[in-house]
This record gives sequence, structure tokens and C-alpha cells, in this order.
Amino acid sequence: MLKNILLFSLLLLLFSCSGEKGGEDATNGSEPDPSGTLSVTNPEYIRESGDPVPEDGITYAVANAETKELTIDEFRANINNGDADVVLIDVRTPVEWDNGRIPNSEFMNFYDDDFRSKLAEISRDKKLYFYCASGLRSDKAMEVAKSLGFKYSAHFRGGMNMWSKKDYEIEKD
Repeated sequence: MLKNILLFSLLLLLFSCSGEKGGEDATNGSEPDPSGTLSVTNPEYIRESGDPVPEDGITYAVANAETKELTIDEFRANINNGDADVVLIDVRTPVEWDNGRIPNSEFMNFYDDDFRSKLAEISRDKKLYFYCASGLRSDKAMEVAKSLGFKYSAHFRGGMNMWSKKDYEIEKD
């Protein structure tokens, strides 16, 4: 019995290691550079955080990117802490935006064809805080930000629906 367990363990170890390539990152065969950045689509391109997105449409990600789902109170505290690197982004539709928004928000409709390119114009060192109506689009927006090489993004579940229920400040035109 012990012999079978040892044999099985050895085979498992052998097969689990056979897919790795001598120290390379297992996700795509590229090695992370010292800044923690790696190319997820094309291993020939390792982009530094903050560089403009190339015209060739290659997608990049920061290996140590931080995406967080915060509570509504944590989110509110973080966007109001006076940090100059905070960028608050409303990813809802124009009609939703016109009905009220969190003060000091930038508008970037998640459904617009140019959402990705507008987001790419922001410095990669900024801390992005996304919100929408319920938290679904803002969660997806964090993934887009990560793919563009942003180091930090956050959102909260409940979105403007929860924000309004909490009776937090809302700005309207």
C-alpha cells in the first residue's frame, strides 16, 4: 500500500512539473521584469507602468496589480482622504449620470466603444475608484484597468443604489 502511495505521489509530481518551462512564468512564457510588469498577450513586449498603450492593441497587465472590493464606507473614506492620486470614475450611462453622481467624479460610460482608450489616457500610477449603479460594471471596469497596467483599482458592491440609500452626498447638474 505504501509503495502505491509513493508511486502515485511520484507520478503526480512528475506530471505537475512537466508543464513548467525552466523558471518562466507559467501564464504565458514571459518572465516578469523587476518592476513587476509582464506582458499577458505578447511576451516580446514588456511595458513599463505609465507608458502609453501601443497602437497594436496588445494587452498588458501589472503582475502585482491590486484590485479591491471595498465596503461602501471604506470606499467613501478612501475617495475623501485628500490623496491627489485618487481618480473617481462613474462608469454608468449618461442618463444615470444626469440623475446624480458622487461629487468629483469623472464620467466614462462603460458601454462606450472608447471606454478602454479613455481609461488608457490616465497615468498608471493613479488609484482608480470605480462605481456604477450596482457594482457589476465597476467590477468589470477594474479588470479592464488591470489589463491596461494600472497598479490599483477599487469599487464597492451596491453602487449608486446603495450610496443613495445611505443618504451620502450626491451631485446633480
